[in-house]
Amino acid sequence: MSVGGTYSFRMRRWLALEGGLLTAMDPTGIVGSYAGFFDVHDRFTWVPFGPRFILPLQHDRFEISAGGGGVYERYTVGNTEAPNGPAPYSGWGGYFKAGAAVALDPGRHLWLGASPQLFLVNGLGGVRDRWFVLTGDIGLRF
Repeated sequence: MSVGGTYSFRMRRWLALEGGLLTAMDPTGIVGSYAGFFDVHDRFTWVPFGPRFILPLQHDRFEISAGGGGVYERYTVGNTEAPNGPAPYSGWGGYFKAGAAVALDPGRHLWLGASPQLFLVNGLGGVRDRWFVLTGDIGLRF
């Protein structure tokens, strides 16, 4: 399960600068080791930031977008007593994002969409993370 939020500042009709926070809770589940099976209660937190290019369609009621930029990743472990369990780390990298959204009201204030995202991060100690995350989006625009 993941939860997050994004703030987007629309500089032009076709360009927005955005930053956000996305957290994946317990993505690895139960880990097996020589001493048994343990749930490490881990969490990935990503902080992506960068431009997003928007293509409005059908009288500005439907849009598709693509963007990318930098990302900060933090991996934390809640159960540190698991033998040979993973260690926490952090790192920097990049992300790529696409999206599609549709306005639900005539004033185009409430939007519903989906965004596939790819995170590419090289963490400390030689860790290389590659995550693909698909999110459902609810947007409010003023």
